Amino acid sequence: YYSCIYVKLREYYLLENATKDTKLALEKEPANKLYLKNLTIITMQANNFKECAQYWDKILEIGALSDDEKFDYSAFCEKTGDFENWHKYFYARFSRAEAKNFPTINAPKWNGNTDISDKTLLIYFEQGFGDNILMWGFNKQLIKKAPNIIWVVPDALYPLLKFNDLNIPVYPAGTTNIKNLHFDYYIPSMDIPKILNITKDTACAGANYINVRNEKYEHYKNKYFTSNDKLKIGISFSGSLNGNNTRDIPPKYFEILDQLNNIEIFILNKDTDENSFTNFKNNKVINIAKYFNNFEDTAAIIKNLDIVITCDNVILNLAGALGIKTYALFNWNYEYRWYDLENNNVGWYTTVTPFINKSNNDWGSTMQEVYNQIKIDES
Repeated sequence: YYSCIYVKLREYYLLENATKDTKLALEKEPANKLYLKNLTIITMQANNFKECAQYWDKILEIGALSDDEKFDYSAFCEKTGDFENWHKYFYARFSRAEAKNFPTINAPKWNGNTDISDKTLLIYFEQGFGDNILMWGFNKQLIKKAPNIIWVVPDALYPLLKFNDLNIPVYPAGTTNIKNLHFDYYIPSMDIPKILNITKDTACAGANYINVRNEKYEHYKNKYFTSNDKLKIGISFSGSLNGNNTRDIPPKYFEILDQLNNIEIFILNKDTDENSFTNFKNNKVINIAKYFNNFEDTAAIIKNLDIVITCDNVILNLAGALGIKTYALFNWNYEYRWYDLENNNVGWYTTVTPFINKSNNDWGSTMQEVYNQIKIDES
């Protein structure tokens, strides 16, 4: 009972007791799938991946996984770099509530094996903005298997992605009737890694694979970036209001940046409370996000920056896709999508350096590391 309460509440201060009590329950019923599943959740919260794998092995031995268990196992596999089993079970995401908005598409779903070199493939977006920005980076590889592709994307991404070097036709989801498009097969966008048989060693999407129109870039450069001698730092501290708020960084932790000399700070979060930054005395803080209409505006701003400092959100993905030096801050127990944060760059991108909290919500120590890194960069 106690372990189930913990899994519902997910309070970190209960972690040690929850682990002990759930193990005691499992001793009494070694094949109880509920206790095993609770232990996978608890050990994942503790970043104890080796022990978590042992509980998943026992669950798999019992067999007959529910769709929720399949999804959770796929997430565990992605986070630990087991891409083969991530691909195998990730289809279970469509049993989850957030997948109910995915449309019914009257065409066969492509499995990646059928030769469609003379056919047209529709890629329909799913999940968040950042996921689709990342998946866009695999288009060059995908075109080798499917030369004729079209994308349907969220309306906010449409102005950014419709201008692309690959001449891929792009349509906004909000005003596009799928029945009026001509295609032979389709895939959801998050099927791309499976279609391409992406592994841990081949998962990097690279950088500079999204364009910003020069007129947009110059517009913002001439209007807001005239101080050529200053280091221009963009900051982003939260994600979607409906997303995982354990990724969000309270704005006060960015105040250490005011100790730097000769910088300008640009806020990249929409609907920011500007009173959160009144403690900045030495450097100018510009809430530039209030001028954003869509992600083309956001990208044009980011291309004018020297550094982006961000939590785990769409700004991270967009800055990475644009090839901008990015310092990404992750909470101690970070999202399953980030399978490799041990090196100088995150696994998916080549210009995004990860900084991980050493304990949950320890943003102050991590921001100090970022501050120290900027000082090194300047010297």
